[in-house]
Amino acid sequence: MIRCIFIISFFLIISPSWSQLDEMKFARWHVRAGAGAAVVLSPRYSDPADYLIEMGDGGFLTGPFSVRYFVNSEWGAEVQLNKVHPFGGADFREKFYKALAERFAPNYFVQSTDYDNSFIQGNKSQITIGLVHQSRKGRWLFHQYIGAGNRNVHVFSAKAILKENGANNYLLYTQQPSKRLVSGVVLSGSAGVSYMVRDRMMIQFETIVSRFDQDFSFYEEITDLFTLETSGRRIEYTRAFHQIFLSIGFTYIIDPDPIIPHSAQRKMKGKSN
Repeated sequence: MIRCIFIISFFLIISPSWSQLDEMKFARWHVRAGAGAAVVLSPRYSDPADYLIEMGDGGFLTGPFSVRYFVNSEWGAEVQLNKVHPFGGADFREKFYKALAERFAPNYFVQSTDYDNSFIQGNKSQITIGLVHQSRKGRWLFHQYIGAGNRNVHVFSAKAILKENGANNYLLYTQQPSKRLVSGVVLSGSAGVSYMVRDRMMIQFETIVSRFDQDFSFYEEITDLFTLETSGRRIEYTRAFHQIFLSIGFTYIIDPDPIIPHSAQRKMKGKSN
């Protein structure tokens, strides 16, 4: 998808119509679409439970998809949707069991595992609403956004058989989340630049930073398979996640009046005189 955006952008830029634009006019409605990459910034991998949250090290971003409405030439409101398709799910599954082995070493080692098969499936959506500011210079548009909203994240369960070193004792380890789909508050801010290539079309480049706060718990249970004695504890998970999104896309300007280039306006005035 990103390759398609670059190709379309190239043909828009070399189109003869762009040279006719001296300056973009103010328009109230902007509709935007883009794609890019997402990277997790938070150093969070210190417990096996960290690998059961579908964040990954990063992923493919579809977005932002948004609608902007400006009340004047500088300030407006925006509704923004982003979706991240994470990669690295299979690696995180292996990292979970490695972290588990390190936790129980040297007394026990992981003999067999049973991981939630849906770990590498699904995607996350993030929707926010907030304020947007823009400034214009010729065909360039500079914009900043800050907003708040909701985000969904999948959480998974796992179990493992642990064998005691030098003995014939086994433990059954399970970790089960209180929720399979976690919703939390997300704060988002972005800065970007757009370039007008046609009378209603702009190419946009944008950097988005978000903070995701969630509140759920894991229940960890360890069963001695010889004595059948069981011990458990509830782990409250309240860590915040930070991500950065890099996106390229398009903005389409919706305006009830035609957006007339300044050069064309001057010609029209000359003819009327």
